[in-house]
Amino acid sequence: MINEKTNSLKTYLDMQRRYYNTKGLDWDLHNKDLVVGHYDSHNTWPHWERLLFRDIDTTDMRALEYGCGPGRNLIKFFNTIINRIIKIIVMDTS
Repeated sequence: MINEKTNSLKTYLDMQRRYYNTKGLDWDLHNKDLVVGHYDSHNTWPHWERLLFRDIDTTDMRALEYGCGPGRNLIKFFNTIINRIIKIIVMDTS
């Protein structure tokens, strides 16, 4: 049973890795929905900031985003709420 679940998880993770490694290279500001999906509707949702930063002092906020794909949140919040960002991209090169 454990071996079956491990194999199933590995199969899923391999599929995800292949998809994002391929589609991530095709992403640009004119072709935004490949990785994120509904990019513009996520960015224009009016309650996003209120829910994401509720009860957080955002004065001089810095961010570390790991595995951030095309960086939708980095683009949205840079210079408005977050003034310094470190972005780490994880991608296979094989």
